[in-house]
Amino acid sequence: MQRIFRKKDVIKRLGEIALGRANDSVKLAFTNPERLDIDSLDLTMLSELRRAANGSVEIKLINRLDALKIMMEALRDEPGGEALEFLQTLCSAEAGDSSCG
Repeated sequence: MQRIFRKKDVIKRLGEIALGRANDSVKLAFTNPERLDIDSLDLTMLSELRRAANGSVEIKLINRLDALKIMMEALRDEPGGEALEFLQTLCSAEAGDSSCG
């Protein structure tokens, strides 16, 4: 089955990534996987999870700032600038400067 991606669906997904929570990713890292219903976890933010034999855990999450920058680029062509203006303000606040575009 071939999936067709529409621009609005991609922008929506980027928003979910940019504003997602890491709670379930942390839960996955520190809970016995046999006790979890993996399908019920929101792992949107999770990029990578490693468990070492010595018990250490490494969690890598998606970069929110990068997701916001990609969203801003996608919204530049959209009619109405309110969403773009909001994202630029949000991105600048998170970055601590105005390097977001």
